[in-house]
Amino acid sequence: MVSNDGGDKNDEDSRKELLKYLLGIVKNMPKDCGTHYLNIVTWNKTKSTVSCEKNNIALLYDVYSRLNDYKIQKYHSLFERCEKDLRKRYIASCNQNPIPMDSKTKIDWDLYNIHLDQFIYLGILITIALSNTDLKIQEITALDSDDISKIIRYISENFSTSLKNIGLKNKTSIKHEIAKAINALKEEEYSIYIDVTENRKYAYACYRSWSSNDLYKRIKEISSETSVSFAENRTRNTNLINLLKSYYIQRYAENSMLKCECCKEETFITASGEPYVEFHHLIPFNIAYGPDHYLNLFALCPNCHSKIHFLNTNEKQIYYKQLNQNNYLHISFIERLCTLREQNLLRSYHLEYLLSENAITQDDYNYIAA
Repeated sequence: MVSNDGGDKNDEDSRKELLKYLLGIVKNMPKDCGTHYLNIVTWNKTKSTVSCEKNNIALLYDVYSRLNDYKIQKYHSLFERCEKDLRKRYIASCNQNPIPMDSKTKIDWDLYNIHLDQFIYLGILITIALSNTDLKIQEITALDSDDISKIIRYISENFSTSLKNIGLKNKTSIKHEIAKAINALKEEEYSIYIDVTENRKYAYACYRSWSSNDLYKRIKEISSETSVSFAENRTRNTNLINLLKSYYIQRYAENSMLKCECCKEETFITASGEPYVEFHHLIPFNIAYGPDHYLNLFALCPNCHSKIHFLNTNEKQIYYKQLNQNNYLHISFIERLCTLREQNLLRSYHLEYLLSENAITQDDYNYIAA
């Protein structure tokens, strides 16, 4: 890439022109007007000098480092497959036996490059907002609620078309999504943006060397750290799911298969070689703000999971009865709910929900609430 005012042909000068373009020191770019859009450098035309804004450089590095960590977490499986395929083809080529790129890896890589990642997109807009407001900070962790409001207002006023392109059209959704992205960057917690199914193979592999006792101990520890709240940005603990499934595989899998804790039928083995189950919150995580606790989680086949969610309430009772009897831990609903109450994780509305669902009886309700 060479700017129009240079016309340089050799490699060294081309690199200089590219660097000037990236830094915004290009006279024929009206958007830059002598200053990079991120306000990192300023070009003094009279003195032919460049001045750097160190705060903005530090901020850019801080945010982009976090976005890179997110990218590695989300796409590590794809990166590993591409690296493995590239190594395989390189070795084959060295042995005078070239082979084509794996078709599945190729299309996944193509889609990765085509796909616009909303979180990274918002992260860039947030960086621009940070560099063009009067916040004067070097780290995103220093942002408070007033700062976040300023960022939301700046992005809303200056990037309405860009936001519409990613499906954010009304003020409520814009405010919610930008605030969610900022909090994810601040906390370096990206699970809300990462499809759990993409990372399960990697996660289970991490726990494969753990003993079942160690897994169960860690499951209890993580569960004890949960809380019950109505927070909008409340997210499921994917670590707990990974640990719980790893524990089930070690303790209860037969011929590498797991059974549904409701109907007791075997599920199936996924393409990644793991038995498939879907984890269901007895007290729903979103609808009834149920605790993200192992005693509130059950491994179901897709069929039973859908039935418990979508059947008529009167028809659900049989499935709750099976779940109460067939679960791997052999802990009844009453025992589970009493334990959650002892840990201050059970609320009256939780019991009201289960009663309305026919998951527990009025006698169960009275016993647990007594």
